[in-house]
Amino acid sequence: MKSKKERQDRRKEKEKQSSSSSSSRERRKGSGSANIMALKADIDPEPKAWPIASALAGLVISLLILLQFILPVTHVRHPADPHRNWIPVSQLTKV
Repeated sequence: MKSKKERQDRRKEKEKQSSSSSSSRERRKGSGSANIMALKADIDPEPKAWPIASALAGLVISLLILLQFILPVTHVRHPADPHRNWIPVSQLTKV
């Protein structure tokens, strides 16, 4: 069993560790009685995206949407088929 002195020493060590870790943070008062710990802004800023990247992504999405309307339908699923197999459109027009 630990003695009272050992428990007190251990408690003091934990308090020192917590105070040293909180020294690198600043406290902000939130709404109500809760205090929120926030990191300081001494880290590197977030990386900037390429200016052309968002335009390129929009262009790719637009092209994929246009393909839905430009390309002809080649296969369909028959609604009464319990296995939901794909059927070529050429077989549907022959019947």
